[in-house]
Amino acid sequence: MEADLARYYHASIYDFWDGRLTTWQVAARIRHLPVESACNAALGGDELTIAEYLLYDLIHVHTEKPHPNDPRVKRAEQAKNAQIKAAHARARDRRDRLGMRGSVLRK
Repeated sequence: MEADLARYYHASIYDFWDGRLTTWQVAARIRHLPVESACNAALGGDELTIAEYLLYDLIHVHTEKPHPNDPRVKRAEQAKNAQIKAAHARARDRRDRLGMRGSVLRK
């Protein structure tokens, strides 16, 4: 937050402690930080504006394929891969518990 206050507003959190900034001024400055700010990145933001999300949605509607840089698609793929990896681990643990070697479908 300190870096963002210095970068975008040429202020410091010490200005608040010294009384040069009020609580509502600090809150307003933090609330209106740009999407590419370090605070947004630290909170898990993907540095996209609403306009960029809308453009990705337009591309998706017209091409019927999601835009490759759309972070929502990347998050969904990561979640799906994590579920598949967990399912493989559960299957491997189950085979180990039952003393099975390999797959039951292979002969």
